[in-house]
Amino acid sequence: MVAAMSVVKVASGSSGKDLGSGDPGLRLEKLKGRFLVFVDERKIPAISFFNVGWRDRKIETLFDSAIGGPGGGQFDPGSNFPSGWSGYQIFPFDREVGFCVAMLPPSASRPAAQWSVRWLVVRQKGAKLEVMDGDIDKMAVDRYGLGHGEHFLGCIDGRVIYWKDGEMDHVYWFRSDERARVHTKAIPRKAFLFLGATGGVKGGFSLLLVSESKGLFAYSPNESVVLEIEF
Repeated sequence: MVAAMSVVKVASGSSGKDLGSGDPGLRLEKLKGRFLVFVDERKIPAISFFNVGWRDRKIETLFDSAIGGPGGGQFDPGSNFPSGWSGYQIFPFDREVGFCVAMLPPSASRPAAQWSVRWLVVRQKGAKLEVMDGDIDKMAVDRYGLGHGEHFLGCIDGRVIYWKDGEMDHVYWFRSDERARVHTKAIPRKAFLFLGATGGVKGGFSLLLVSESKGLFAYSPNESVVLEIEF
């Protein structure tokens, strides 16, 4: 059973953007019960908000639960969240629904290689914004007919993007009205964890994944990677 984490009243149609638009700058902030949906003009999907240079960028708030409605205007991360900043990427499920991915590292109950994810579903229903735990894979089975071992990444321009068990160096997609016609593409970086897909910076789509770090010097054995993929 999925329990709603927050229900926020917003003005209908106030955002000017759909939560499932696939905008690579669309983010959700969750801190101490407060939810904020905003758009960063830095159109690059990321695991978290890119802090460097934010004062020189336009960061537009769309919804703010602190005021019970739409935000509007430039948002100041430093003054609003002095203790920290995350900014979950919002990936598109369909035109009205987005989702966020939180990475869950290995624990005593899971082997080192078994990273997993937790999904937050972000949905606007009329004048309400809902943020709740959800199972995106199960939702994609019901909505798009994905099969066993197929894992949803996003829906961009009517194309359903996903990956398959055991194939961490390929992505797949099909048009939602042409389920039988499946396209596939090899990717240049093998993933050990896929996160999601947004609209591409130059068309196509942007794929966000976690891969092994490259180079002689690395702060971590793993790093987040954004790949631009053409349809």
